[in-house]
Amino acid sequence: MDLDAYLQKRLDAIQKRYNFNPSRGSKQVHGDPDPKRRDAFIEFRTLLGVLKHTDCEVRVPYDPSGLDPSGHLQSMCPKQLWVYFANIEGTTTWKVGFSNSPSRRKEEIQTHNAGVVGRMLTAPGDRQLEADVKRYLRRFKTRDRNKAQKGEWVGTIPDELVYEIWERLKVGDTDFLLSRVARKM
Repeated sequence: MDLDAYLQKRLDAIQKRYNFNPSRGSKQVHGDPDPKRRDAFIEFRTLLGVLKHTDCEVRVPYDPSGLDPSGHLQSMCPKQLWVYFANIEGTTTWKVGFSNSPSRRKEEIQTHNAGVVGRMLTAPGDRQLEADVKRYLRRFKTRDRNKAQKGEWVGTIPDELVYEIWERLKVGDTDFLLSRVARKM
């Protein structure tokens, strides 16, 4: 039995009997005189902790009404992580960042900028990949305090280069980033 199947089996068994809320903490069993219920809750929270550290396909059964936990499944898998490239319309200035919700992030960037955020390119990635991309593009980084966009923004970068990097990241090709990073160090 693989890990996903084991986790699903144990969570199903615990939830069928106890129906713990995966979003609430130990208040569910605080002061509960039943040691079996407390032990089951400890196992439940441990299993949820294991889920956070795996690429899982497990869904936790839970019914807020308490009637049928097997009829309601909540995903406890980590959210998809994205590296994004955001562009202010009419400029060659790009922001490279990391988010688990690129559409929400685009709205946040728009709120803090006078210009219109036009293009938002995303590719699956994590914080390390974001750092590698930023390192790869650091020669384009804006450093002039008189420029409107500085810090996280990368200025005067050719759109073709951004699109090339984006296309390669979408298919999982990251070797080009590391080879350039390694040469600079």
